[in-house]
Amino acid sequence: MLLALFPTHLIKRLAAFAAFVFVVVTPAVAQQDTLFHQVKGVIPCKIVEVTDAEIKYQTPDITDDIIFTASKANLTRAVTRKGVTLEVEGDFVVQEAFEDQGTRALKLNVLGPLNSLYELSYEKYIREKRSWDLTMAFVGKGVLDENSGVNFRAGYKLLQSPNAALEKGFYAHILKGFYLKPEVSLSLFYGTYMMENRVALSDGSILLELEEERVSSFAGALVLNLGRQLVYQDYFLIDFYVGIGLGFRDDSVNEDDIINRSGLQNPYNANSFNRRGGLWVQHHNGIAYTAGIRIGIILN
Repeated sequence: MLLALFPTHLIKRLAAFAAFVFVVVTPAVAQQDTLFHQVKGVIPCKIVEVTDAEIKYQTPDITDDIIFTASKANLTRAVTRKGVTLEVEGDFVVQEAFEDQGTRALKLNVLGPLNSLYELSYEKYIREKRSWDLTMAFVGKGVLDENSGVNFRAGYKLLQSPNAALEKGFYAHILKGFYLKPEVSLSLFYGTYMMENRVALSDGSILLELEEERVSSFAGALVLNLGRQLVYQDYFLIDFYVGIGLGFRDDSVNEDDIINRSGLQNPYNANSFNRRGGLWVQHHNGIAYTAGIRIGIILN
């Protein structure tokens, strides 16, 4: 009944157009494959090759001469022109590449001995992009030295995903990359200082007396570290880091009193109270900061 309202020639033209769409356009659309990319979104294409780590494809709308590559780690799924969904399993492929790598590391502070600092760190990979980092340090020529201290630090590393390195074709390791590391530090320091005592005599003169005084200092801090760890041949690593945070100190003798009465003549002067296993804690404002370079080996 509705067709009777339209001219016969118009109905014939509409029917011809519908037949054209059904016969020509619909098969062309159905013949396209589709990739679902985490960054680029939906990619209509023609899949050329599927490997363990990537999918190669062409985009006829652009050119038939160029073959593009998409890492499976960056795809959520791939659908063929026949409606079959391919399992890309990008994370599984990445995990396979890492399963034979070492997950533990021992590291030494390379600049520490220049400041009578002996530091050993242990890192343990626990799950994807996560690891524990524990550090024990001794300050002084020996643990029983007159001026010595001990420092313990525990951090939780948030590592950059190694997928980015794999996608670009660079060497990757589960312990390699940039990282953020919240870290807690506790330290105890002992030192012996030569103090000046001023004694007023009856004739009005001042007598200066030198005496040794044993002092101690306990400190704690919460620091956020930014670093980068490089790994070579699954065995050797270099760790660079800097950090800043907040801390506290409890000194048995006031630092200003040490400076005024010692004249900074002792090599382990009041500044030693700030240095705690590679960590500095300022008494007057509670600012804590750290920096260092560590080298180490990777263990299976």
